[in-house]
Amino acid sequence: ISITTMSDFLSIDQMGLSLQISVMGHFSDGSTVIMSKGETGTLYSTKSGTSDIISVNANGLVKANKAGNDVVIISNRGKTASVLVEVKIHVPSQ
Repeated sequence: ISITTMSDFLSIDQMGLSLQISVMGHFSDGSTVIMSKGETGTLYSTKSGTSDIISVNANGLVKANKAGNDVVIISNRGKTASVLVEVKIHVPSQ
């Protein structure tokens, strides 16, 4: 029936840090299944179409590449969800 994510917002504060997106599939029989892995048919892409700010692998692991915002688009069986990702790199003051 639908797919949802455990969170619709991720904040990453370190360059190179990775966070996992958790995807749940909700079915007409009332069951719920974890569908984060690519082998379940879940596909990930960035709204920008690039990996400048973030990159996301086939299993939903998001990596921070530089400061900024982008959105991870998640799809499976014609259903979609999205997660806003904010990358704020803290630079220590001298």
